[in-house]
Amino acid sequence: MLPRIPMRLALPVLLAATLLPAAAFAQSQDTQSVAEAARRARAQKKNSEKPSKVITDDTLDVKKGDVQSATAEQLRIPGTPQAPAQAASNAPSTADQNEKKASDDEKRAKEIAALKEQIKQAQSDLDLAKREGAHQVFDHRSAGYTDAILKATGGRGVDIILEMLANVNLAADLKLLATRGRVIVIGSRGDVTITPRDLMLRRSSVRAFALWGIIETEEAQIHAGIIAGLDNGTLRPVVGKELPLAEAVRAHKEIMEPGAFGKIVLVS
Repeated sequence: MLPRIPMRLALPVLLAATLLPAAAFAQSQDTQSVAEAARRARAQKKNSEKPSKVITDDTLDVKKGDVQSATAEQLRIPGTPQAPAQAASNAPSTADQNEKKASDDEKRAKEIAALKEQIKQAQSDLDLAKREGAHQVFDHRSAGYTDAILKATGGRGVDIILEMLANVNLAADLKLLATRGRVIVIGSRGDVTITPRDLMLRRSSVRAFALWGIIETEEAQIHAGIIAGLDNGTLRPVVGKELPLAEAVRAHKEIMEPGAFGKIVLVS
């Protein structure tokens, strides 16, 4: 026969038996939460103690092409508008462009002035030639001057050409000659290429002359011809400039420069 348990005692025992597993479960959950919180705290502490990376010239790894110029890098406060990128260091500045344009304009102005001076000088030379008795004058610096010469002769060509710069003009001279015409070379500064067939078709010839190569009899003939021409007025020397004898070197230089005309006379 089972002993009888008073009701007041049985109820607390039953409640304790029922709630004990729940309490144990709750305690287990609290223990896990505390352990997880501790683990997270340790991890956070470990991360906070990690030393910050210091960027130096040795640790900074910059690849070629990442940065065009160190001066182009700018620090910007977050939230402020981004500053426009600076132009590459090798790009010409506005000042350089303006300076180059001014230089080009000045060069062009000088070229135009020189061309105008050449035209003026050429016109002066042509006027001088006409004044001295030439029937037709031609400017060899003008395009198509050879066609103008042939037209003036009715397509026949010329009989004699006194050539002062054969290395430049001789090839064209041969095409201007009439039948049995002659080119007398009295000046040249280099080599020249010609087409012999131009001589063959016209049965023409090229001769040359150098004053220092004459013989005594030729010198006497030359002097006699000059004196006779001065006496009868067929020779009218044009004096372009007079210089002191001490400036003979200057005279030689000026006679070779463009624009020189007539004779440069040395006076003592």
